[in-house]
Amino acid sequence: MEIKSHERSHIGIKFNSIVDLGGLKASILSSLKDYGYGKLEGRGKVSLQGIIQSEVIAVKEGVNIEINYAANALNTSGIDPELVLGRFKELINILSQLAYELDAIVEFYEILDTIVIYSDKIPADLFEDSSNVDLSSIKKICPTATLWGMLISTKSASKYNNLLNIVAEPSPITPSKNILVKTQYRSNNKEDIIIFQKSLDENILSIIKSLNR
Repeated sequence: MEIKSHERSHIGIKFNSIVDLGGLKASILSSLKDYGYGKLEGRGKVSLQGIIQSEVIAVKEGVNIEINYAANALNTSGIDPELVLGRFKELINILSQLAYELDAIVEFYEILDTIVIYSDKIPADLFEDSSNVDLSSIKKICPTATLWGMLISTKSASKYNNLLNIVAEPSPITPSKNILVKTQYRSNNKEDIIIFQKSLDENILSIIKSLNR
């Protein structure tokens, strides 16, 4: 088994309602330029009924800096988790240099990640063979029923801190050989986010490999 690719890598900063994202955008654009970011002219905006919902305000090394007005969030997104983490750290530095007190204005930080893992065993068989769930009664009615995936989640967590969801299932595009793993992790501590992102690939691959034991 091995990680083939990341379809998505995202770290978001969710602000509370007192933060004016228009003012924040005006404040950070100059700093982003100093950090080597380019500007997207006339692109990257998503509108609904004439109202801008989100826009990409800068890009560096394939990583977008996006303001999501609907969610009141500032996001870094791309497909390389190391680069996304690097840009996230730069955003934190910029906001701190501009005297934003993050503990006062941030509700939570959030990782959203989608990993494609190659499996040398048919993924649906891998999930079913690793489980003690007895499907025999169901298979009498529907012989093709199988354990299609798994969910890992926190038993109890606030919506702002230490919330974790990991969904693993056969890829809808290549179900005979690839596993799609979607991860969501929230914390109100940016250091937790950095640690989690750094070890994400290793931890996810370890979980999936354990199904084959």
